[in-house]
Amino acid sequence: MLVAQLRVPKVPKLPGGGGASNSGTSAGSPLGGGGRVKAELDQAERALDGCDRHLKRDNPDGCASAHAKFDDSIADAQKAIQGATLGGAAQYVTRINELKARRDQQFAALKGAGDKNAALSATFTGEEAEKDRVAIEALKSFYQDFHGLTSTAAPGEPLLALAGQWSRVELEVQRLLAKYPVVKSRQNIDPAGHEMVTAVRLLDSDHKQRVAEVGKAVAEMPRLLKFDLDQARQRLDRAESADGKPGDGVLAGGFLEGAGQRLKLYALIGQGHAKFDPQLEPSTRAELKQASDRLDKFLERVIAENSLPADNYAGPDAAALKETARQTWTRNYPQFRIVKIGITGEWHRTKGWKWEDHRSAWYKFDSSRLNGYLIVDTGHPKYVYIRSMSNYKDHLNGDRVETSVGIWDPADKPHPGGTYLREKVK
Repeated sequence: MLVAQLRVPKVPKLPGGGGASNSGTSAGSPLGGGGRVKAELDQAERALDGCDRHLKRDNPDGCASAHAKFDDSIADAQKAIQGATLGGAAQYVTRINELKARRDQQFAALKGAGDKNAALSATFTGEEAEKDRVAIEALKSFYQDFHGLTSTAAPGEPLLALAGQWSRVELEVQRLLAKYPVVKSRQNIDPAGHEMVTAVRLLDSDHKQRVAEVGKAVAEMPRLLKFDLDQARQRLDRAESADGKPGDGVLAGGFLEGAGQRLKLYALIGQGHAKFDPQLEPSTRAELKQASDRLDKFLERVIAENSLPADNYAGPDAAALKETARQTWTRNYPQFRIVKIGITGEWHRTKGWKWEDHRSAWYKFDSSRLNGYLIVDTGHPKYVYIRSMSNYKDHLNGDRVETSVGIWDPADKPHPGGTYLREKVK
């Protein structure tokens, strides 16, 4: 049952068509029991007051008992004034009619509440309601992941992707709140409606928390951008010093990248916010460019000074090892050409016994390792990049050799220490 049935009691009639009756009394006799009549009518009025309170709480079912008490009190009052003269009873008859008129207004309000609840409950079923339930689940997942907007760590691409949906999320939440009002009482809707109302209430709470976090992030973005730029400049100063290292430049680049991501985040969540500063983006871009130019010059100097590792292994298996490495790389990354393969040093052998906790036993090992590298061309006009090569020989398994090469992830930014000028690779 979607909507609780409203119990509307029959309206009792005054004896003799609603007026006072002179039956069984002598004309002109005074009204007796006036105190009792007043008490009964006061009780009837209190019953109507109780119904009003139930209506304010969206709980029309509570009016049924209130109206039953009202009927009893009116009936008792009418009995008390039977036999009284019209003049003596007139004041009470007038009040009774006023109370009944008020009760009839409540009947109309009850019908309106019932129609409203029926319409509300009807929205909890059907194809559209199921789509809305899916939307609520999606929004719950969004709120679980959409946080950390004011962290000093760089936002990262996953958070930026979520931020790109923020304006749509706000519209969707407002749509659901308008469609499924957060009703004060859930007594007049079915269990599916109860579930939906609860879900919308929680969604509203989660949304308000994220709105507050977004507001805080917009307000604090100037401070966070200053933090990134200051950290980048400090590391650039260190990198450009006499004892500067490539790692200092890498760290500076990380902070500059973080500042760029923050600017994207600011634009995605800040548009239309009262604290959004449209001048922050262009002014920060200018500072980013200045720092990025410094970084580029430093990295160009580092790369120009880089020298390739030695290719000095002259064992009889050198050619075979290089060919295995070439095939392994080409199988995984056919789009990136190998410019050079080198093997450095000699095989390094280790043997002995070692305890393994997961086996609860000792095991014997006897193996050798030999390292090398690949220089690969990814299409950059000036630079080529190094990737590792590792050769493992198992002397307990017929000197079986396994060759592996380093992976290439386009999302990774190449380290300047492993980047070389094309013309230096022979």
